[in-house]
Amino acid sequence: MNAKVHTILTQSLQIFREYGIKSVSMDDLSSSMKISKKTLYKYFKNKEHLLEILFLEFSPLLFDDYSIASYKKHENAIDFLFDIQAFIVAQKSLLTPAITYDLQTTYPHIYIAMQEKVIEQAQNLITKNITLGQAQNIYKKDIDINIASYIFSQLSTLIENPKEQSFTSENLLNEILKIFLYRIANPEGVRQFEMIEKQRV
Repeated sequence: MNAKVHTILTQSLQIFREYGIKSVSMDDLSSSMKISKKTLYKYFKNKEHLLEILFLEFSPLLFDDYSIASYKKHENAIDFLFDIQAFIVAQKSLLTPAITYDLQTTYPHIYIAMQEKVIEQAQNLITKNITLGQAQNIYKKDIDINIASYIFSQLSTLIENPKEQSFTSENLLNEILKIFLYRIANPEGVRQFEMIEKQRV
């Protein structure tokens, strides 16, 4: 992805976060970014095309880059799991309620494809995490990794629009992570998890 396209997509996301998607036209985008419409249309056929690139290619790239960097950075699977948790929360925060609503109602095909991509990427991260934890002898060996990663990825989508208002999305993901870890970790893994969790408070 060239630098100009990267800049346009980054600025477009900021504009959509502030004003929503439905009310922003390509003219509005070019004006806000102080670029010509000709430049904008050089890279994107129309607004729908821009949204497809933004949410199905650009945003997932952040997840892929993170996955590679985080996996290399962490020697401990539980530290890696906490990092996954933080990143999922950060990724979800990119989508304001207005963006989510506009995608669901005006561009449902983009929203559905985006959700599928998020689930796929979450599964890939958790698969790496479980494999690492098993190699470190802190996760159980009898886990069906495909099922466990699928369950976590599906549960993580609950934080997008929790109907219950008595807790935050982050609180919800904290509990999902605990339930998940107590299922996959062996006694040594649970001990390390509880020790790391205390240090984080």
